[in-house]
Amino acid sequence: MDKGSSAIDAWMAAEAFSVHILADGQEHWIRKFATRGADKFQGVETTSSLLGTPVLEIPGTRMDCQVVQLHEAGDHYILLGQVHRIEAR
Repeated sequence: MDKGSSAIDAWMAAEAFSVHILADGQEHWIRKFATRGADKFQGVETTSSLLGTPVLEIPGTRMDCQVVQLHEAGDHYILLGQVHRIEAR
């Protein structure tokens, strides 16, 4: 995570996160969530994972992870997580 991100405080407080593995044709999600400063969840339908993280209501595979370590890496942080659940739709 970029230390200058507008969402850095939320990431630093997070105890869990979810990772979506996108398929061909889902590139618009990358652009939406990579846009600097935008409200990334505006107009996006989400639910909560068992770990309480917001997850997209889209087809594909998702990994729900518990945060286990945080490392500084220059102007970024690296967040490491233990996978608790993998879901494929």
